[in-house]
Amino acid sequence: MNALQALCEYSQRKGSLPPTGYTDKAIPCVIVIDNQGRFVNLECDETPKGETPRKYRVVNGSRSSNIAPYVFYDTGEYLLGIVPEKKSKPGESSEKQKKAKAATQKKHESFLLQCEEIANRYPANKKFASVCSFYENGGILQLQNDACWETAKKMQAGLFSFRLQGDLEIVAEDEDLKDYIQSKNSGKQKGESVCLVTGKKCVPIAVSNAIHVAGGQPSGVRLVSFQTNSGYDSYGKKQGENAPISKEASDAYNGALDVLLAKESRNRLVVGNRTYVFWASNTDEASKATEDALSVLLGIVQPDNSNPDYGVEKVRKAFDSVFSGVIKTDFDDRFFILGLAPNVARVAVSFWAEMLLKDFAESLLKFLNDMEIVDNRKEKYPYKGLYPILKSISVTKAADAPENVKDAVFRSIIQGLPFPVTLIQAVIRRCRVEQTVTITRAAILKAYLNRLPNIQGKRMEKMLDKTNEDVGYLCGRLFATLEMVQSRANGKSTIGARFIGAASTTPATVFGTLLGLSLHHEEKLNEGQKVFFEQQKGEILDKMPASGFPARLDLQEQANFFLGYYHQQQSFYTKKNDVESTNETN
Repeated sequence: MNALQALCEYSQRKGSLPPTGYTDKAIPCVIVIDNQGRFVNLECDETPKGETPRKYRVVNGSRSSNIAPYVFYDTGEYLLGIVPEKKSKPGESSEKQKKAKAATQKKHESFLLQCEEIANRYPANKKFASVCSFYENGGILQLQNDACWETAKKMQAGLFSFRLQGDLEIVAEDEDLKDYIQSKNSGKQKGESVCLVTGKKCVPIAVSNAIHVAGGQPSGVRLVSFQTNSGYDSYGKKQGENAPISKEASDAYNGALDVLLAKESRNRLVVGNRTYVFWASNTDEASKATEDALSVLLGIVQPDNSNPDYGVEKVRKAFDSVFSGVIKTDFDDRFFILGLAPNVARVAVSFWAEMLLKDFAESLLKFLNDMEIVDNRKEKYPYKGLYPILKSISVTKAADAPENVKDAVFRSIIQGLPFPVTLIQAVIRRCRVEQTVTITRAAILKAYLNRLPNIQGKRMEKMLDKTNEDVGYLCGRLFATLEMVQSRANGKSTIGARFIGAASTTPATVFGTLLGLSLHHEEKLNEGQKVFFEQQKGEILDKMPASGFPARLDLQEQANFFLGYYHQQQSFYTKKNDVESTNETN
């Protein structure tokens, strides 16, 4: 199944989606008029940030750079002839200002002509006639004296419409417009083709309607479109005839995308310059649980619970229930993920994945298990989501992470793929710069090592593994031990800041010096502590290869170094450990 077919199915399943030819639009400014078209008042809906504005079901409009007014609703430029501020800046030449005003005037005139055309076609409809009378009676000047006008001017890039006094619906929702849409579409094209989405005979559309994707043009971008005489035409076919899609299919997948891409959507994730949407093929308990759990894991929805680990446990339980069959699923249940990348007036499909629901749950469960790591802090925090991973390689926030890393990490999580090398390089770089290994970075390193394609049986554990004889892991453990010896002796440690970079890349150049220094540090310890640390060093050194410390560690061994370093540190800070008990000796 391709992406468009899956979106059409989603549209059919969502009974609340707009029918063919319609869309749901947020219209914040409504001009109230009476039956004679006289201005009554202006209503501005200033919805607080984060809340969903009221939406109206109106005729779906489509335009890019061309002049194409919407049906009885539009921006202030079209509906009221307001010149956008960005087109008429202070200090601009008078010639530029004249051009901006002329362009706005043409758009406004096109809106007025369309209103007159519809009103003449439906003479019995008083609403359409009242809108025309509004303009004839100088309604725009009266509107500008309203108390809400200054607020409306700030919202000029938003949409305006009309409502008759006493009505609940705006004029753009009138029933007669259904007939107008059908009559307008029936005469556009005559040739029949087979729709590539539904497989049924149809009159293909020229271009699909615009959708709004983060990073795309404010007026919207198109998922399917062909330029006339662009070089991609074949056999004399133009625009939509090259890849025929019916109006019904276009409205269906565009309607589904409008819902999935809405700002309040729980199924939408923006990662850098990519926008991902995801959905299940069914509406059963398993599908709902999977969608909800993924929303929490990706940080789209924050769990409403005071326990910071609650979100992670809820996600794990949901995926485990789906995978194990505790929550029953149908064999045909699927999970879809679509990645979109806007480019000027179009949007490209950058990613498409279709998986069995159980397989998808298994991939996410594997990710959670791979990221599980020992944590001895009193206050634990969730660290397994996408944004904490990206934040761990950034100086300030997740958004600062490189674009290619964001995209690759997302794909690794949802498809169970190895973590990208660029992520591990960034993690190791931050560990060296900050001279520490945070819990998130340690979890990433563990997951990276466990997902390597050449791993043979031996998996990295969540806590210290004394049977692990990887030379990088041993060097990391030894470095953490020597650092602890200095800290116990002097009350602070400086070898981390001075030597961790060299120890993690060229251990042969520094460990001889560090072992010598540790002998001087041990002289300041009591007898019990000396014995304990000598045993620790001996246990690690006994596992080192006979050739001694390696001259250089590769990337995989460096990852092992910092994971071993973290594991050994955590073992020293357990609630009841041998280091603390030695303080009481002598």
